[in-house]
Amino acid sequence: MKTTIKLFAVMLSAIFLFACAGQQEKDKTTKDDVKKEAKEAYETTKSYLEDQFDEMMNDLEAFKSKTDEKIAEFKKDVENVEGELKERLDKRLKDIEQKSTELNDKVKEYQEAADDKKEEIKGDIKKLRKALDESVEKFNEEMEEE
Repeated sequence: MKTTIKLFAVMLSAIFLFACAGQQEKDKTTKDDVKKEAKEAYETTKSYLEDQFDEMMNDLEAFKSKTDEKIAEFKKDVENVEGELKERLDKRLKDIEQKSTELNDKVKEYQEAADDKKEEIKGDIKKLRKALDESVEKFNEEMEEE
């Protein structure tokens, strides 16, 4: 019985050693493995960034379209107003148009910018968008005073 246990222990040890030796061979990472993983990571990151860029551009296009519609609507509204209120609304409308133009220019700049410059421009776009929203809100408030 002791011999059987010893033989079983030796066989188990041998199996364990062979399994470990085989595992070491599988665990070795080759240069090609690293290149493959790096390429996969690059492709995944690239795809993600492209999706984010497309989503941001679609969002900006929708915002620009909505803003253009509001500007056209505001121009019609201003035609029906007279006096001091008309002057104030004309001024607000010009401010909105200027900010809209700045936003369009910044979007073009973003599209043409190098990657290291894009984050800075993205921050500028967010600020311009917020300023444009605030200008539209002020215009609406003054129209309501009419």
